[in-house]
Amino acid sequence: MPTPNAEWVEKVRSIMSTPLDPASERRGVRKWRLGDAMLEVPAEHRDAVAEAIGLAKGNARSYWRTAEAWPPDARGTSAAWTVYRDLAKDDDRFDLIKPGMTVRSLYEAKTGRQIDRRATHNLPDDDLIDEVVKLMLSPRRASLVPRILSRLNTSKEGRKAARDRRSTHALRRLDDEIRQVQKEIRRLQSDKSPRTRFVEVRKRLLETEVNVEEIGLLANDPDDRQFADDEDWRDLATRVSELADTASRVAASILDRTEAVEADGWLAADDLWSVRELSSSHAYAVDAEIVDAD
Repeated sequence: MPTPNAEWVEKVRSIMSTPLDPASERRGVRKWRLGDAMLEVPAEHRDAVAEAIGLAKGNARSYWRTAEAWPPDARGTSAAWTVYRDLAKDDDRFDLIKPGMTVRSLYEAKTGRQIDRRATHNLPDDDLIDEVVKLMLSPRRASLVPRILSRLNTSKEGRKAARDRRSTHALRRLDDEIRQVQKEIRRLQSDKSPRTRFVEVRKRLLETEVNVEEIGLLANDPDDRQFADDEDWRDLATRVSELADTASRVAASILDRTEAVEADGWLAADDLWSVRELSSSHAYAVDAEIVDAD
């Protein structure tokens, strides 16, 4: 793709970022301006300009093709911009357009039939955004939005997004904890403390947790997942599972040598395991069971 001239990019970006009042937005003023600006860019560079400013190529093409079909002096009819867009390819468009015309009335004028609602996934981006905005501003939002969120959270895609959010949160928490441990290591090293090795091992364990979380994020991302075949992912999953088994054996061995009993639950609020302490004056641990002193 050819590299666009920086002046073209900045001009279109400026139009994208300039605030407009709601009435101007509804009239499609920004879309007309973007279309006219894109027409000043040589055709072979237009897609590159759109990409450079983060504008979908399909939308950019829609803007400049509509502007091309309707020169400024032909835009005087007070009709929706989408009507101008849908008429852009019609040879008799200048006769068809009428004041106050909408996409629905245009369809009825051309076919004599009422428009059938297009499937949501076939709507252009701008039209789909308009639909969502109408819902969010409608009186029904109070009852509909919570139901939408509930359905999203129970869907397969919604659960994946939630897992990714949890993993990202866990990575941030681990990163903070690793920084704190690193500070402690530096302090212990300066004191030549025999505890230094223990804290260094703890830091490496936290880094292992980070690696496991990142594996989960990688596997859940369809763009990243495709760069390894199923056999590679199975091998990686097997290695993680073996690591979990080893970790479980090591943990059991350590707990056998301490006075702590098994953890009594995962505290989801702060992502910490809670371990109940025994009072040595009333009970002691035998095979991880609490036995009365009597």
